Amino acid sequence: MPVSAVNKFVGLDQANVLGENAAYSPDMMNFKITENYSLKKRCGIKTILHDAYEIDGLWSGYIGTNHYFLYVSFGILYKLNLTDNTNTPVGDVGSGKCVMFEFSGRLYILNGSRYSYFDGVAVNTVSGYVPIIAIGCLPDGSGTSFENLNLLTPKRRQRFSSDGTSTTYKLAENNIDSVSYITVDGIVVSGYTCNSTAGTVTFGTAPGAGLDNVEICYTKQNPNRTRITNNRYAMLFGGNVDGRLFIWGNPDFPNYRFHSELANGVPSVEYFPENNFTVIGNTEITDIVSQYDRQLIFTKNRAFYSYCELRQDTLGRYYSSFPVYNLNGEKGNLIKGSCCMINNEPITFCGDGLNRWSSTAVQDERNAVCFSMPVTRTVSEIIKTNSFGDLRLYDFQSGSELIFYHNTKAYIYNYRLGVWYAYGNMLCDCFCDCRGELYFSYSDTIYKLDETSSDDDGYGVIAYWKSPFFSAGQPFLRKDATELSVTLRTVSETLLDLAVNSDLVSENIFEESFYIPNEGSAKISCLRIRPNIRRASKFQIYLRAAGSGTDAEIHEICLLTKTKGKNGRYEL
Repeated sequence: MPVSAVNKFVGLDQANVLGENAAYSPDMMNFKITENYSLKKRCGIKTILHDAYEIDGLWSGYIGTNHYFLYVSFGILYKLNLTDNTNTPVGDVGSGKCVMFEFSGRLYILNGSRYSYFDGVAVNTVSGYVPIIAIGCLPDGSGTSFENLNLLTPKRRQRFSSDGTSTTYKLAENNIDSVSYITVDGIVVSGYTCNSTAGTVTFGTAPGAGLDNVEICYTKQNPNRTRITNNRYAMLFGGNVDGRLFIWGNPDFPNYRFHSELANGVPSVEYFPENNFTVIGNTEITDIVSQYDRQLIFTKNRAFYSYCELRQDTLGRYYSSFPVYNLNGEKGNLIKGSCCMINNEPITFCGDGLNRWSSTAVQDERNAVCFSMPVTRTVSEIIKTNSFGDLRLYDFQSGSELIFYHNTKAYIYNYRLGVWYAYGNMLCDCFCDCRGELYFSYSDTIYKLDETSSDDDGYGVIAYWKSPFFSAGQPFLRKDATELSVTLRTVSETLLDLAVNSDLVSENIFEESFYIPNEGSAKISCLRIRPNIRRASKFQIYLRAAGSGTDAEIHEICLLTKTKGKNGRYEL
């Protein structure tokens, strides 16, 4: 008697509606694939916090030696206590969806209108590094240009080498706003007057002689701060040298990529010189990701690459440049600010689905390889309806899972196992990996995939799995389905429905339900049904785990059939 057995489930494949490999499922929901390739009903979704306003960002990590879970709502940054799920306001960061990143012991928040940081004590607006625009200056103002102006601040510094006798010092600019401070030999001094129109400072007593011993900090209004603060997205990158912050997403400069500069030789995310930008093509930048020492830049239908290149100016000084080159003239990325990396390969969503950008043997060449064929039906519907607004990509590294979210469903690619599966009843705007657990938010609520529960806030999770219609190894013969057996492991009470469908009967007409009680420990069960299906050509197996508290891990399914003869000439 022929036996069709599956003891290694290999996940979702929406194109596999008719096929001989019953290990794939054209339609499954809320079952995940385990490390041993079994089917296991997903864990429950737990509500962590309801806020009064929409959640604009989540972040988890260390600031100094302290670990934080932080979120932004209605322009306020909150600390969330995950022990009792209480929140504490930290400070005002401004409204809008935000990106958060840690740098040098501070958490920076950029949201398209304001640039702030949290140092573990309080929230402050980034005022910006004050550049040293000239060094080695004589009192008459002549000297060596050193750093460029910073778009984030109207302040700038100039260093003079005092001759011990001059009392009047000429600044690099006329019509300044004010002098912020003056130091002589590192000590703040007073007793001077300023001629703002002429751009001069006169001391009552000449400073003592020294090399770069007089520093004058002054202000001249800079109206271009919004070129930086109005950006929505950010990423840290430096190639083989010092780190820089790259930002984009300014609606007034949609195809501009801005980057920070070293602040007196030290990496900084608070120093953006006026000329530190690159115009990328003629369309909006959708995302930027790094791959080794290269940066990949995407628009909707094109891709570029960049890297750090040391160049020399006319004075012989070396500086870092980030030139941009064409990479692909046909493929790009359709989701804003949501690209990620898996196994050091950038992932984007293109017109044909999800693509891996893989390095080739040719320097700087990347192949964009589509790997989302198992969810091709979903991808086709997204492309057909042009519904990119709620698409999200997130790499949940702790679970080796790439999450492709769309319309309350999370299609998950487990890149360690190479399989797809799907979770339903998920509403996601932002994701966060906190110490190996997945948190996400939607509207005003923060949720968690809770491994200790099999319920969604007390409501049972319904998980189902369907095989393709398959011929049980006998494609040209009619068969009777005599027995379906399912081997599973349960921990808590379990409700499981089993059914066998065919090309001759309606869906789930031969269905039986099983109840396995909670016996306080893991239990292995073998369930059997005897479907009354005669002289069918193809069969489909249907499994459903439902009910509050249900916990099921399915290891094997077997279908026994009995040959009844050849198919009719004009029949299946």
